[in-house]
Amino acid sequence: MANSAGRSDDLKMFKKKVHRLKFSVVHFLEENEVDVAPSLWLAKSNGVLNCYWPANNASVLVRRCALPDKVLWKKYKVRVFSTTDSYSLARERARKGQDTSQVETVEINSRRINVPAR
Repeated sequence: MANSAGRSDDLKMFKKKVHRLKFSVVHFLEENEVDVAPSLWLAKSNGVLNCYWPANNASVLVRRCALPDKVLWKKYKVRVFSTTDSYSLARERARKGQDTSQVETVEINSRRINVPAR
């Protein structure tokens, strides 16, 4: 019995680690920008999907999949274009997402998104 409980705890830890490694390509709706964020930074509140975003060192914190500081970080309304376990693939999709909302397909035949400098 103790063995199965140990396996259950190991499975929970594994699932948490895997979740932390996932990256989402998100469209910041009000800012009209596309970027990569760890899936851990996303939270749904009152039916609205939000992304917590740090004021400083965002690119480093994204790559490290740092835990979000829900008190100090600003919350933005987002929509998810894509998710992946690979940061480099997420970055590539984000670059594509700056021009189109179809980031998972090869063809670029959809509406363009104006991306202002952040």
